[in-house]
Amino acid sequence: MSDRRNDPSGDAVLASLHAAVTARMADTVGDQAADDMADAIVAQLAYEFGGQQVYFPLRSAYISRLIVAQYTGDNIAELVARFRLSRSTIYNIVQRARAEKKQREQCRLPGC
Repeated sequence: MSDRRNDPSGDAVLASLHAAVTARMADTVGDQAADDMADAIVAQLAYEFGGQQVYFPLRSAYISRLIVAQYTGDNIAELVARFRLSRSTIYNIVQRARAEKKQREQCRLPGC
């Protein structure tokens, strides 16, 4: 990803978003379709949030779902590097997700 810290115009952030969307979709829909979709998505985001300062928290529900989905028990180092979170934070996210799942399953019983 490009270094967005040195680009006060925000173009580097949009370029990083474009690259991330294209990379995630290229294997599924092909390079040109992924590039076209990334163009549309980034343009929409630029329109919706243009002129605003936007903060994306690292501990969002979206990131937590990705971490839980990718957690295998032996890939903590990979998740720490990918999501730039501490080992304990990764473990806490997984533990919280498991507790919530257990609670949902228990509430299916009568009287819950």
